[in-house]
Amino acid sequence: MWFICAVLCECLLRAFTKTTGSADSFGRVVIIFVVLHVIHRFARLCMRTYHPELKDLIAVSSILVSSVIMVLVGRVLAISLSAYVKEIELPGLISTGLSIDASSLAYAIPYAAGGVLVQSILGMQYGILFTLEFSLILSLYSPAGLMLAPFVLATTLIGGISMVKFRSRSAYMKSGVNVTLISLPFALSSVLISGDVSAVNIVVLSGGAILGGVLCSFIVGGAVPVLEYVGGYATDMTLLEIATLDHALLKELSVTAPGTWNHSMVMGMMAEQAAESVGAIR
Repeated sequence: MWFICAVLCECLLRAFTKTTGSADSFGRVVIIFVVLHVIHRFARLCMRTYHPELKDLIAVSSILVSSVIMVLVGRVLAISLSAYVKEIELPGLISTGLSIDASSLAYAIPYAAGGVLVQSILGMQYGILFTLEFSLILSLYSPAGLMLAPFVLATTLIGGISMVKFRSRSAYMKSGVNVTLISLPFALSSVLISGDVSAVNIVVLSGGAILGGVLCSFIVGGAVPVLEYVGGYATDMTLLEIATLDHALLKELSVTAPGTWNHSMVMGMMAEQAAESVGAIR
């Protein structure tokens, strides 16, 4: 499975590398396969609660490949938009002369969406592992060098932290806001590193960071229900929806057996407090 993921990553992103020969492609495939295998082998041996089923591995692999496709589409759009801006002409056939680097537009790509999605359906440990895998893969195919790896790590981790112990779907928006807040320092720092401190570059980078956070929240919020249905996962959001009095079974229980209903609610709250005290809540 990991070898298939490595081959697909190479097929999708090899065009963004400086070397596209057969030997170079084979080397990158081997590196990605080894990284994915070692990370999951390490997790199985060192994380007590990491026992993925086949459907979990398929879900993680599918999200990983989908995230790579999202990066591919984002980079193609960034390159196209950069070329389009250079060719824009004002009335009277006067060229605007604007120049926007495609790497600046890349901040609008919601890199954190995949990691936050994995964390939402499988838990924090899976989200952390996915973040490591995705950031290392992108570091091999990033035209911006090593800048992208820490950016993906920081934004995805803060997005995942925002989804811990959430109580409503507004948590997706909160996650996107936090991703934006972390993206902005990276975007502004890249201005200093590149030396291009023009107003256009600052606006593009800042706008891209904001757009990336917004897209992240929308993608995760829309994809979680689909994965819940297809994979049969019971996420925290599913449990919250079931726990409402609108559910027919709970409504009947509260009316026909109010004592049992009250006792169950108290026991549930006690179990939640006990789980939090021993760190059992993911």
